[in-house]
Amino acid sequence: MTEVSFSAVEEQRALIAGMDRTIAALMRQRAGAARRLGELRTAMGWPRSELAWENEALRRYRAELGPLGVRLGLLVLEMVRDSSDVRPDLPAHGKDLAVSRSSRGGRMEQEVDAALGLRQARVSDHRMIVGRVQQWWSDSRTPDQARELSLLLPRLFLQFFSGTSLVLEDDADIRAFLIGFYAADNDEEAYIHFVGVDPTLRGQGLARRLYTEFLRRAAGAGRREVRAITSPGNTGSIAFHQAMGFTLEPGDREVDGLPVCVDYDGPGQDRVCFYRKIVPDRVCLPVVR
Repeated sequence: MTEVSFSAVEEQRALIAGMDRTIAALMRQRAGAARRLGELRTAMGWPRSELAWENEALRRYRAELGPLGVRLGLLVLEMVRDSSDVRPDLPAHGKDLAVSRSSRGGRMEQEVDAALGLRQARVSDHRMIVGRVQQWWSDSRTPDQARELSLLLPRLFLQFFSGTSLVLEDDADIRAFLIGFYAADNDEEAYIHFVGVDPTLRGQGLARRLYTEFLRRAAGAGRREVRAITSPGNTGSIAFHQAMGFTLEPGDREVDGLPVCVDYDGPGQDRVCFYRKIVPDRVCLPVVR
């Protein structure tokens, strides 16, 4: 066995500490540059954040560092939204950890959460929700593409599934929504079909709040499993579902380390599929920081 001196250990520790300081400095620089970009976009009359650009950033992190790189990328993006004195933490994974709205920390998120009321969706929300989809996704799609996306939400979803769908709103408008339902062919499954969040409020825990409430209600209704899907390129959605305790279902092939269900929604419409086990009348969610 090769002898290792104490000084060699200390030298390596000092090297790592220097790297940590460099990484922290670069993250602060990166966050400052992204904030400036948001200010420039706002001055141009555009949404402050751009979903397509953020997804491209997450793809870069995945390409360089693998799946854990996506989690790091989410933290970097989160630093832009959080106040400078709030330090983000990595999401914890565990089936038996209780969720806490205050656990993520950050005064901004708490203030946003307190200002928004959560309620069951109504049929009369349909027109506004469709309009919000076309508006909120205009930063990453052409107007025609945004309208095409809104076609995933025909009126029938609120006619027949408003009782299992949720809305977050303030005095002025709908700020986030979740369209979900319980399977009619069995008593076991629930499904989350579509979730939207106002781009100006992304990163404030609204999607997590909607998912948490949906899972709680599904468990209370006796459902034992919740399913959802996303596109293979939506790395932010994939990381979010994993952080919320969802498991990736096996696929027909693997793309960038992800199991993909080929032609899931039709020819060329590949999807990543998720599921999460829940316990009726008792939901234990992971702490998502």
